[in-house]
Amino acid sequence: MNQVKTFNKNEVIFREGVYERCMYDIQSGRVNIYINFGKEDEKLLTTLEAGQFFGEIGVAEVMPRTATAIAAEDNTNLTEITRENFSAYFKNEPQKLLKI
Repeated sequence: MNQVKTFNKNEVIFREGVYERCMYDIQSGRVNIYINFGKEDEKLLTTLEAGQFFGEIGVAEVMPRTATAIAAEDNTNLTEITRENFSAYFKNEPQKLLKI
């Protein structure tokens, strides 16, 4: 079963350096991706919108996050995809695999 999580503006989804084994499919809202978030040399890398994925490496590899993800607006809804539900998620929506 896929879990949908809701985040509000400026809420941290995940932090750079943290180990997590999931990725996200943006259902609504926007997500900002930063490196060095909260530091003097903070840099916004990109802003992602509904229909895009992020955090794919978290499913594929056991390594820390390389960036920080922050909700860019209220009511940002994300489907959490884990290693355990990855196959089932994309079995139901195989066209989404092409976006990754």
